[in-house]
Amino acid sequence: IRPDYFVRAISSYCSEEVDFPTSANVTDAYRQARENSNRPILFISLENGDPSSEIEDFASSTVGLDSYTVIVMAKDQLDISIALLRECSKKGNWLCLTNLHLVVEWLPTLAREWRKIKEGNVHEDFQLWLVAEHRDGFSKELLECSEKVVYESPQGLR
Repeated sequence: IRPDYFVRAISSYCSEEVDFPTSANVTDAYRQARENSNRPILFISLENGDPSSEIEDFASSTVGLDSYTVIVMAKDQLDISIALLRECSKKGNWLCLTNLHLVVEWLPTLAREWRKIKEGNVHEDFQLWLVAEHRDGFSKELLECSEKVVYESPQGLR
């Protein structure tokens, strides 16, 4: 297979066989998550793709940047992330956790916390956005509870 068709072929396979939508459209992912009980939206990035700016633009036009928080994940952000998850879910704000691939061992904790929050009172406007590069060992629990979108850089960009 030609290299320029490889990403497209993998995306097509994921979409058809593994039930990963390949639309990078943030609006479509949001609509789908809302139809499925407000699930977290997990963007799995391919080839240095990063949907963060698209998510931020969508948040700006939908809820405003005052109601949107982004955390770039690292070891020192784990406790802060859980605290903000709890706070945002009560207030109806949006929370975006990026670089989750850097804290793979912590993701089961995030999935457990999400389940606890969903069992309680979650504000109807709350949305959790997750961004990660594909990594082995990614939390199966988090994958199962999320709307998944494979994200790749626009054609021609690397």
